[in-house]
Amino acid sequence: KIVVFHTCTSYAGFDEETGEPTDNVGYCTEPGRLIIELFFDDAPNTAESFLKLSESDYYTNTIFHRIIPGFMIQGGDPNSKNWTFPSDWGKGGEKYGGGNLKAEFNNINHDRGIVSMARSSHPDSAGSQFFIVHEKSAHLDGQYTVFGRIITQESYDTLDKIANLETVNNRPVEPKLAEIKKTDVVTRSSLENILTLDTAQQGEWLPTVKKRYSNAE
Repeated sequence: KIVVFHTCTSYAGFDEETGEPTDNVGYCTEPGRLIIELFFDDAPNTAESFLKLSESDYYTNTIFHRIIPGFMIQGGDPNSKNWTFPSDWGKGGEKYGGGNLKAEFNNINHDRGIVSMARSSHPDSAGSQFFIVHEKSAHLDGQYTVFGRIITQESYDTLDKIANLETVNNRPVEPKLAEIKKTDVVTRSSLENILTLDTAQQGEWLPTVKKRYSNAE
C-alpha cells in the first residue's frame, strides 16, 4: 500500500490580514501530493504503524511544523493541528496503539526523498513524527529508522515547495501552506510514472549546506 498526503502550497482569494476567504471563494492554486512507498521489509513495525495512523486519518490537518531547506521537512505531530500554540509543535505523537516504537535502524541511506522517523535522543523514542529528506544527509545514516521514500516527480516538486516556505525559527509562517489536507491509502498499481530507486535525488534544489543538524531536537 502507498500513502498519499495532499497539500496546497499556494492559495488565492483569501484576505491577507484575516486569512478568511474573500467572498467565500478562497481556493488552492498549487495543489501537490506526497506519495510515499513504505519499506515493510526494512522497518516492518515502523511502516505498519505509519500505515495504520494514515488509514485512521491521524495525519490529516497536521502540518510540516519543522522546515529546514537543504535538510528536511518534519511533520506528523497531532499538536500541530492547533496553530494557536506553535511552541507545542514537535512535542506530541505516539505510534499506532500508543507508546513509542523501537528503533529499526537499517542500511538505507538518508538520500533526497527518503522518509524516516523523527525521535528524541533515545533511539527507541519515535512515535508518529516523521521527516522527509530534502538534501542527502549522510550524518543521519544508521541513527534514524528509514521506512519509506517518495516515488513521483510531483512528490519531489511538492517537497521542494514546502521546504522553501517562509519560516521563523524553522516553523512555517503560514501553517496552512504546510498542512496535510487529506490522506489517502492506495495501491501501487493505481499510480503512474513511479520513479525507480535509480532515479532518486530528483529535482535541482541541491545547494551546499554547511551546518549539520540533528533530528533529535
